[in-house]
Amino acid sequence: MIQKINEERLTHAEREEKLAKVKDQVKEYEREYDAAHKKELNKKEVEFWEDARDELEYTEWLTEQGVYNIENKAYADGHAYGYSSIYEHLQDLVEFLQKMRPCILVEE
Repeated sequence: MIQKINEERLTHAEREEKLAKVKDQVKEYEREYDAAHKKELNKKEVEFWEDARDELEYTEWLTEQGVYNIENKAYADGHAYGYSSIYEHLQDLVEFLQKMRPCILVEE
């Protein structure tokens, strides 16, 4: 589109006006694409955590705060390497906590 504008016989002002419209169209497209991309990423992230909770079953014996803590720890330790790394960290944390459960004194 910019090449087409460059080929037209336009005054400097006309050319700048058309280029500004193209830039606005590109920005709008980028906003729409970013919004759709973020929505898809959010959907995948929700699915990831739902699947992890179903598979590892830690929500059955951890409090809401406990779930929040181990998920945040797994995310912090693994997010640079993708969902598989987050899952591995989460799995390690769950296994550790399961081994520690019998060792924890509970006040009644």
